[in-house]
Amino acid sequence: MALTDHLDTLDAYQATAARVVGRDGEIEDQLGAGGGLAERYEALGRAPLVSVLRDPSVASVLLADGTLEVELRREGGDALLMVRWGAAVAVQELVPIPAPHLALHGPLFRPDPSSAAGPEALEAVEQELFVVEGDRGEPRWYRRGLHGPGLGARPLLARIPPFHDTARRAETVVLLEPEVDLAQLEALVGDGFTVLLRAGRRLRELAEERIIAAVARLGTDRIGLALLSGDLERGVELAHRLRLQTVLVEGAGSIPLSLARYRLGGEGEAPALLVAPRGDPSDWLRPLPAHWISRLLEEGVLRTAGAVDAARLPGASVVFVPPDEVLRTRQRASRLAAAGDHLSPKIGGLGGGGAAGLWCAYAVDAPLALLEPVGPSPHEVVTAALRGAALYERRVVARAQGVELVRR
Repeated sequence: MALTDHLDTLDAYQATAARVVGRDGEIEDQLGAGGGLAERYEALGRAPLVSVLRDPSVASVLLADGTLEVELRREGGDALLMVRWGAAVAVQELVPIPAPHLALHGPLFRPDPSSAAGPEALEAVEQELFVVEGDRGEPRWYRRGLHGPGLGARPLLARIPPFHDTARRAETVVLLEPEVDLAQLEALVGDGFTVLLRAGRRLRELAEERIIAAVARLGTDRIGLALLSGDLERGVELAHRLRLQTVLVEGAGSIPLSLARYRLGGEGEAPALLVAPRGDPSDWLRPLPAHWISRLLEEGVLRTAGAVDAARLPGASVVFVPPDEVLRTRQRASRLAAAGDHLSPKIGGLGGGGAAGLWCAYAVDAPLALLEPVGPSPHEVVTAALRGAALYERRVVARAQGVELVRR
């Protein structure tokens, strides 16, 4: 595949300049109107960029728009993703490169006629799909076939990879009322989700009993508490007593001292403190204030040896913001961490906002917090939401490869 064949994929990001560099040193540049890279990267994520490096002949890709640069280049068997705002590096991480795009083994594909399908097959998100060019230039869809020339070979337009959501479930927390049926809790936990039970403004005795029963039945690995900022003391005390590893606080504008004790006062690894802040999340992106670390030292909650680590630990493990704010908040957290020489929290997407909203968070590998699912079966609601995000992603991949979703 020629390097110029990848410029259409990069054009979707609406950058001022795009560059593809081959492993043999060849360079292909393309200029555009620009002005849309930040918004389009937030919407499309890095998946189309990674798909370009599936071509073994590509060494790196670069998008530039003003002071914003997004670069992906090979680093061993993976790719190094770097997002820079001027001189500041907002993102620097290794991402896996999937197996080389099967279409690269040859421009022709011999579909298995018995596996013919329509574009509606996109909805079967666990299945791989191949799109070939029909006799009249229209896309035709198949689930199986062989690559390369031969009897029945057609030009291969796209390969839509299957969706596997095991890793995404592990990064998803579901907020539920304690009164939820224990069988529903068990189904969600069994599928790999973390379930946070809402304690309410006042942790009623009945709610506390239900939470204790859920923990006794399902353990503490995937069960936690969701607390409102107005009533933390009893909830934090319960989390300590049950040795819960995950607590989420909704609506907090700053870090209360009770949460600082919970975050730093345990033995071994600090528990996961998740927050969905009200308004500006800045306080949660930085470490605890120095005078609070001194207070915890005086109380004996924090040992002197741990004070240095505490000074670099962000206020929260994960900060949840609306899905369309994930990338911007992540970049801000990275800048603050670099300037202050401390660690940066993960940034996750709060709520859903439909399939597109879920996908906005997942496209940048962000954790997700699903607000209380409505209906008698939260497990079904959550599973359907993730499938909706998967379908949205598959449509984005199809469009990035130039395939219009026209029914036959």
